[in-house]
Amino acid sequence: MDNWINILDENILKTNINFAILFVLNFECLKDFIVTQIREFYSEVAIKDGKICYEETESYKTEVRSLENNIENASLRWC
Repeated sequence: MDNWINILDENILKTNINFAILFVLNFECLKDFIVTQIREFYSEVAIKDGKICYEETESYKTEVRSLENNIENASLRWC
């Protein structure tokens, strides 16, 4: 019965859902940060229409993108 309290008690359920939301949000932000930092490290900076654009270089494609198809996994393997 103790396991059902986590689902049936409204206050506990709200707390658990809020924790899960924050966990996923932090995880996605961390993945984005890692990919962006490595991409910007290897990229050339260009300004187009008043916006800063990062163009991937050949070294980025060979040293990072070629490690794996999934960009997050490739970036983590590069680290």
